[in-house]
Amino acid sequence: GAFTADENWAALVDENGWGMGVVNLDTTDFIGGFSGEKGSGGPYDAPTGYVAPVMNLDLPANTTYDYTFYLVLGDVATIRAYAQQVVAAAKQAAVEDEAEELTTQVPVHVEAATSATWAGCEQFPGFGSARDSVTLVADGETSSGGGAFNITTSDFLSSRTCDGEPDLIWSHQGTFQCADDVGDDVDATQAAFNRSSLWIEPSTRSGVAFAKVLCPHVAFSRGVRAEIDVEDLPALCSSLTFNNCQVYYDALQATVPDLANSSNILTRSAAPSCDSTVDPPADGPALECVAGMCFQPCPAT
Repeated sequence: GAFTADENWAALVDENGWGMGVVNLDTTDFIGGFSGEKGSGGPYDAPTGYVAPVMNLDLPANTTYDYTFYLVLGDVATIRAYAQQVVAAAKQAAVEDEAEELTTQVPVHVEAATSATWAGCEQFPGFGSARDSVTLVADGETSSGGGAFNITTSDFLSSRTCDGEPDLIWSHQGTFQCADDVGDDVDATQAAFNRSSLWIEPSTRSGVAFAKVLCPHVAFSRGVRAEIDVEDLPALCSSLTFNNCQVYYDALQATVPDLANSSNILTRSAAPSCDSTVDPPADGPALECVAGMCFQPCPAT
């Protein structure tokens, strides 16, 4: 049926929340559904799921109509993060165009936002795995100094390869600021992450138990997202298993495969710290850039 997608995207996903999303900045009108019997057939059979953006237009004869859409593979968090960064980049580009048109004698300089999403799977010591999705949006005016972040982690307690349905998903958002005292001989640049929001959502009994390990003083239920006030993190969550602070410090090391200043691998610290005097090493799992304009979040100076 028809529905409104306020963020200009919709996705068709499986029971594990993984699938394909479509982003179209020209419309919020979408259709979606399923033809045939759900749960039956294979790739070459008639049952089909579908989702598509739609728009009514008056096209005169001999008219050429150009449009752009984006197809995104991944989980819901990754698809949404990519859609949000595309929308943000388009709005910033519109600001640039308007500023250029209005400029007469006074030069106007507007930086376009740079954003990218890195993702990867890591194994827990002795059990399970986690899939990280890290979206960073560089500040339009200080693209090498920081910006906004949206980091989502899906925990798989019985899988070593991030397969199946996650037992727990947690996500935090906010801003990051790169350190100013990084020398030329330092590969891994440091950054301070200031959380503005954080939520945890367990989907299984094991996920509920793991969530209680992370935050012993928060009530959790299966399938219910618990919003946690970042100012209450020290009182609600455990410092042994969770960065229970509003501001934490992490490493952001990015590879540069070519001269275009793009980065397809991002490495963070395996143990970010709440202590501003600690410089966490970039010893975490390698995350691959999967969407956006891959860049160096905190390039060494």
